[in-house]
Amino acid sequence: MSTADQLHRLVLSVPGVAAVYPADPAWRAPMNRLGAVMAPGTSAPEPELVRLRMDGSTAHVRIRVGASGDVPAPELARRIAAEIRATLGTETEMEAGAIAVQICSIAAVPSVPRKAEPTPSPATAPTATTRPSMQS
Repeated sequence: MSTADQLHRLVLSVPGVAAVYPADPAWRAPMNRLGAVMAPGTSAPEPELVRLRMDGSTAHVRIRVGASGDVPAPELARRIAAEIRATLGTETEMEAGAIAVQICSIAAVPSVPRKAEPTPSPATAPTATTRPSMQS
């Protein structure tokens, strides 16, 4: 299994992650396909789910995820980055460089039912008052 596949599985296992999207935004996919069609003898590349770029022994990672909504997005991005750094540091010979985590979607979280406000009884309900007359 490649390091990118390993990181993909790792990220999917992080609580709060609902999906992993291609590393490139959707508007780039047609451009990549067009480039592949224009170049003779090549086919359209499969979209990368985890972009892993090496600079010597330093790995730079870019990943785009969908959040389930159970965990606040900033905290989820930090958790994912921490898991990637830990995995690169312990299970590979690579050193973690820049890690970009983009939260692309957040699923709707079911709303919590609100407690109904108690209805005041007629004895304790405020009553309308009349203004005192201004007669002198």
